[in-house]
Amino acid sequence: MTVSSEVNKCNGDDRVTHNEDGELLNDLTVDTGTESTEKRALLDKLGGEIDSIEVKEGVTRCCCSCGGLVENRFREKFWPFLILGDSDKEALTKDYESLTKEEIERHKDYYQVYVDVSRSLKRFPPSIQTEGSVVEKYMDDLIEVILKILDTDTELHYYQGFHDVLVTFLMVLGKELTFAVACKLVQSHLRVFMSKTMKETNDVLYLMYAVFEKEDKKLFDYLMSAELGTIFALPWVITWFSHSLNDLPLVLRLFDLFIASDHLLPVYLSAAVVLHMRDSVLDCECEMPMIHKLLGDSINDPQMPWSKLIDSSMHLMQTYPPQKIAKRAKLIQDISAPKPRARHQQQKNSGSTLVSKYHSVFNFVFSFVRERPLFTVAVATSLVLAYFFNYYRFKSGS
Repeated sequence: MTVSSEVNKCNGDDRVTHNEDGELLNDLTVDTGTESTEKRALLDKLGGEIDSIEVKEGVTRCCCSCGGLVENRFREKFWPFLILGDSDKEALTKDYESLTKEEIERHKDYYQVYVDVSRSLKRFPPSIQTEGSVVEKYMDDLIEVILKILDTDTELHYYQGFHDVLVTFLMVLGKELTFAVACKLVQSHLRVFMSKTMKETNDVLYLMYAVFEKEDKKLFDYLMSAELGTIFALPWVITWFSHSLNDLPLVLRLFDLFIASDHLLPVYLSAAVVLHMRDSVLDCECEMPMIHKLLGDSINDPQMPWSKLIDSSMHLMQTYPPQKIAKRAKLIQDISAPKPRARHQQQKNSGSTLVSKYHSVFNFVFSFVRERPLFTVAVATSLVLAYFFNYYRFKSGS
């Protein structure tokens, strides 16, 4: 089905079009100045010799510099190049085999994936959110690609947020290439998040606190006192900020950065965001819910200096590489974790409670006997007589 539309977006000349295959072709431009014009010329030149090491280095520098890859025509060319190398794109797309509806619906993860994908409407540009047939096609393609990827390796486990990452690739690359690049990413950049448990993910998130401690001890102590933990940054890191950000051009620019960088750079960018917000955090009430909300709301602040934060994240990673702060991060994580009481302490407390109860009962009985001696003798005599009466009645009956 051909859907032809061209819609002006929020940033000047940003446009979204759909080709005959239903692919989104976004000419989303971060900067229309001289620097971006020069970068376009450079990327056009690099695209002519896409199989050399020098080209890869040049594209990587563009991804990490201001504006990233600038436009989606460059992303469509260079994202697969950076992730897959010089693999034949045409061969990869030609070999793609679609799943049947029955195969999709029989998949063990189908229901969870379907529910998550159904909630991802806001991830699409406003221009197509009202075009039901187009959105439905994207969602069907997204579900199919996710399930096919999970079938490539039994060690891969779906996590909520994986669909946010893939829908971004889908809008730029289409179904077949999205499958190809995602198969590579789940074995590299996203591997940690696809483990059976969240332990490894939580481990890497605590690298932020090792950075906070070194960069801003006052902020670190405040966050530890508030018992903030790492949940606030979880959606940022595992979805490459795509779930939390409402600005699609910015999401695409961050994807340029993350594709060309170490898989832990999203953690350092999260740390850079918090460090940038340090004054607001310190002015906030020292309670986890309050700081969590503050940071969650700040991510879409129009005044957030993303270019500066990107530069800061790369500087932080260079200054405090993961291998140098991993042990400290683990120690901070252990300190932050709630400590279960030791079994012997629980038994001791349980025994103390029992003794206390018996002691209270004894004191009550003793006080009662001392204050009512005649009544106590009468009750005791009655009990003794009743006992002997029943005893002799039982013997005579037998």
